[in-house]
Amino acid sequence: MGNMLYLECAAGISGDMTVAALLDLGASEKTLMAALQSLPVDGFHVSV
Repeated sequence: MGNMLYLECAAGISGDMTVAALLDLGASEKTLMAALQSLPVDGFHVSV
C-alpha cells in the first residue's frame, strides 16, 4: 500500500491552509499552478 493522508475535518477545513500543508508535505507546486490556471476565473494571484 502506498502513502495515505487522512484529514479529520469535523469542524471544516481552510482551503489555503490545506494547500500550504499539502505543498509542505511534497505536493507539486507545478501541478497546483496548472490546476489553478485551468479554472475559468480571473483576478487572483498565487505566491508560494
